[in-house]
Amino acid sequence: MTTPPPENPPDFSKPADDGTPPQWSPQGSQSYPQTSQPYAQPYAQAPYGFPQAPPHPEANTAMVLGIVGLCLSVMCGGIGVFIAPFGWIKGKRVMSEIDANPSAYGGRGNAQAGFITGLIGTIFGALYMLFWVVYIIFIIVMIVVAANETDSTTFDSVNALLGSRI
Repeated sequence: MTTPPPENPPDFSKPADDGTPPQWSPQGSQSYPQTSQPYAQPYAQAPYGFPQAPPHPEANTAMVLGIVGLCLSVMCGGIGVFIAPFGWIKGKRVMSEIDANPSAYGGRGNAQAGFITGLIGTIFGALYMLFWVVYIIFIIVMIVVAANETDSTTFDSVNALLGSRI
């Protein structure tokens, strides 16, 4: 069932007198009301939430020290064990300062990244250095044991023993 068309269809080619925007025209032509300004003025950005505190001045330093210490510990033979603890300690100190006064300082994520990467870099560097210390001690012990060996078996006696069996 369909509804019959209206008796007097509205004229969509002219704007409405009450200030409403023009409606769709079946002929495809629309007319827009003219304004005195050629372009619309942009709206001001409304503030959202609370204003953020400025980042702590040493938060990025802690993060950089932690990341560099971790990279040096993993890739450069434990050298980062001398840098990573600074990132760890500085990151912990900066996080406690930010937690004590969160309205004055921001950047807790960077400080936390420095703390975590500094801690991991210190652990990796210490394990790597421990490996090298144990390895050097092992080599020294092997040299001492080999020097104190009193076995009279020499290369010539081994050749003589093998030669008699052939």
